[in-house]
Amino acid sequence: MLYKLTNLRCEYLTNPLAIETQQPRLSFEGLCTREGAAQSAYRIIVANSKELLKAGKGNLWDSGRIESNQSLHIKYEGRKLKSFQQVFWKSIVWDESGHLGSWSKAASWTMGILKENEWKAHWISNYLDMSNTSPLFRKEFKATKKVRRALLHVTALGLYDIKINGRDVTDDLFAPGWTDYSKRRYYRAYDVTTLLKKDSNCIAAELGEGWYKGVMGWDKNHWQGYGNQIKLLAQLRIEFEDNSVETIATDKTWKSLFGHTVQSGFYCGETVDAQLEPKGWQKVGFDDSSWAPAGDHGASHSVPADQPAVPLESYPAEPVRRTEEIKPLKMWSISPGKVIYDFGQNFSGWVRLQFKGKAGAVIRMRFGEMVNDDKTLYVENLRNALSTDTYVMKGANHEVWEPKFTFHGFRYVEVSGCPVAPNVNNVMGIVIGSDTTPVGEFECSNPMINKLYSNAVWTQRANFIEVPTDCPQRDERLGWTGDAQVFIRTAICNMDVAGFFTKWMNDLMDAQGSDGAFPNVAPNILVNSGLKNGDAAWGDAGVVCPWVLYQCYEDKELLAKMYPHMKAWIGYLKKTSKDFLRGPQYIPPHSQFGDWLSMNAVTPFELVQTAHYAYATDITRKAAEVLGITKDVKHYGGLCNDIKKAFNKAYVKKNGIILGDTQTGYLMALKFDLLNDKQSELAVKHLVANIKKKKNHISTGFIGTAIIMSVLRDKGHLELAYRLLENKSFPSWGYSIVNGATSIWERWNGWTKEDGPGNVHMNSYSHYAYGAVVEWMFDTIGGIDHKGCGFQHITLRPQPGGSLKYSRAQFHSPYGLIKSSWVKRKSHFSYDITIPPNTRATVVLPVKNLDRVKLNGRKILAQESITIDTEGIHLGAGTYSLQF
Repeated sequence: MLYKLTNLRCEYLTNPLAIETQQPRLSFEGLCTREGAAQSAYRIIVANSKELLKAGKGNLWDSGRIESNQSLHIKYEGRKLKSFQQVFWKSIVWDESGHLGSWSKAASWTMGILKENEWKAHWISNYLDMSNTSPLFRKEFKATKKVRRALLHVTALGLYDIKINGRDVTDDLFAPGWTDYSKRRYYRAYDVTTLLKKDSNCIAAELGEGWYKGVMGWDKNHWQGYGNQIKLLAQLRIEFEDNSVETIATDKTWKSLFGHTVQSGFYCGETVDAQLEPKGWQKVGFDDSSWAPAGDHGASHSVPADQPAVPLESYPAEPVRRTEEIKPLKMWSISPGKVIYDFGQNFSGWVRLQFKGKAGAVIRMRFGEMVNDDKTLYVENLRNALSTDTYVMKGANHEVWEPKFTFHGFRYVEVSGCPVAPNVNNVMGIVIGSDTTPVGEFECSNPMINKLYSNAVWTQRANFIEVPTDCPQRDERLGWTGDAQVFIRTAICNMDVAGFFTKWMNDLMDAQGSDGAFPNVAPNILVNSGLKNGDAAWGDAGVVCPWVLYQCYEDKELLAKMYPHMKAWIGYLKKTSKDFLRGPQYIPPHSQFGDWLSMNAVTPFELVQTAHYAYATDITRKAAEVLGITKDVKHYGGLCNDIKKAFNKAYVKKNGIILGDTQTGYLMALKFDLLNDKQSELAVKHLVANIKKKKNHISTGFIGTAIIMSVLRDKGHLELAYRLLENKSFPSWGYSIVNGATSIWERWNGWTKEDGPGNVHMNSYSHYAYGAVVEWMFDTIGGIDHKGCGFQHITLRPQPGGSLKYSRAQFHSPYGLIKSSWVKRKSHFSYDITIPPNTRATVVLPVKNLDRVKLNGRKILAQESITIDTEGIHLGAGTYSLQF
């Protein structure tokens, strides 16, 4: 059976259009069902045409046969490439027996704009643009010769929606994305060859405020925006068959007018008066003689004259897109002309309207996550976010509308002003989010746990919008760093987030202070809020996240890029400590979240601060070891030991009680390896006693919840962990589910039978932090984890417990699909697994004696080809069935 290749990627992306490094990293997956299938060597060829590639000629690079099982992050080492150049590549491998496989299908990448002076476009705006109304821009041009290829490079200070000849250039949403615009600005590239017509064409764009000018934060004094005027920068590069090139770029020859989107913002919503839209303005032949010339802000390439010098760079991740459509389950009237639709799922996005009505009829939509007891919309938890979309009809026979510059977090929508009697077909829920590929699936015999998994996935989808936000509904929606670092491993179980977090690492670096302190949110718009940088667990995201990304995606290059920033963070921690201890007396005020939103259990701030000081230092030591920086390995190893000694002396009593006597206090000490063996035994006893004292319930906040299950498992209390997982009484994961949750709540007491909704000042029903338990569901119930760095060596170790009778889990790793399914029937246990090509697995079964174990119907101990040692059963690629 030939060893085939699939899923070819360049810098995590499929056929990207704007690569800026001269040595992009190439990756592929093996495809072979034969047992033991592995790669022993590879060859990559890169050509400047499809024809040469098809002929097997790599005129840009031919790696030759490379004896290696590497299939991730292989650096291109060919000829130097130029801006706009498209190249084509494919790969082939030799299998474990030295047999040559088959060539992969062709893939490609295109170089971005590598030199600043290759930007021919000028930043343009509407000179009168000081209002909330979105400006329109248009330009007609001719393409009189046969077009070979046309690439559009575009960005904005604000958001853009761009069309050619009335057709969408892209399905990207909220482009060019969110950054600290004073430090980093992204552009995006699109192949628009098929959109161009012979002779006359029109390119047209509409801008929205977005993150650049729009309101951000719960207090208007926190953030005044990155700028006051939104701008567009675009250039269309047309390559003709005769090898000539023409560039159509934004400049003062473009025309501009204020349009029909009279207000747009992420918090307030979007208002569109369809009567104001100039008919046909996006197409050739429209009369724009009354439009004003666009404001030209200078030919300084990528830097507007009134802005700091910030060169542009290509966007490195998957865009935000529409990912699903949801029909409402039911609707009801709450007053004449006002109805509520229930979509049955809390999600991020908006509603698409379909109505027939008179010109000037006003339809309003308000969004909410819950309804009150009287079935009216609950919006108190939105704080100052109006979360209202308004559409003024133009009077057509059939009108369809949806917003483009806003989004909401909601399950319910209240619609008023309907011109005709509404029905469920008048609206459609549009789900949006960063378009990260789903890679995980999980199911077990407990429906409540399945719902918990579903809720965590939906909450990730709702909050991974450009950055990992805390919530999608209220006047916040920020990239809280603590939430992200406790959830990142779960995020990896659910989606391919390599590109997404690569982009967010840039945001973290940009927001790091000159003192080395990482922020509490990234991008950091809370600079005037009083919340200072540098809090434990939140600032530690700058260390934890790159390390986890390295562990799961083997991204050593990203780790090396982040390493100086990790060192600077440890330097900050050291400067704000005394005698290796950290606490409120050493750090700036208003930056102590501690074990955020714990239940009646306050873990002392100094304990949280010092424990995370040791944790971050140890991770930095490990990073130094990976990067071969021997001096730093020794330095950070010594520092970590000093912190541990100080921690034990200051906070751990001889009887093992840790300061505060909280679940999270013991969990941190155990998870971060801060105790000796005797102290660990005592800490486990106190932890278990604390849980039992609370009638086998959890009392942890964001920090403790992320680690409680793995600590209990690793310390011999697996059944107690299952008890916590399967609890349905308050506080527990199950409590929200039996009370109707379709997403993860911010607080354990977000809603209770006794009190109804929780504190309206901070009560999101879509907040993923407590969903970090999904990591445990995959690595403990499903049994899937990596062994060491990356998934080329896999651990398959299911640990059944509680009421569970079966589990089915799968994870599409960077090497291919891993499957792990078990069924328990009385004294019989069956376990089916799939190990992808070019990987191996260590299988650990929940049985002490392997005498009864059969592998594919034969006793495993009788199979001499199978290696078994104290670590487990070692298997190569293939599909296997084990029973005992």
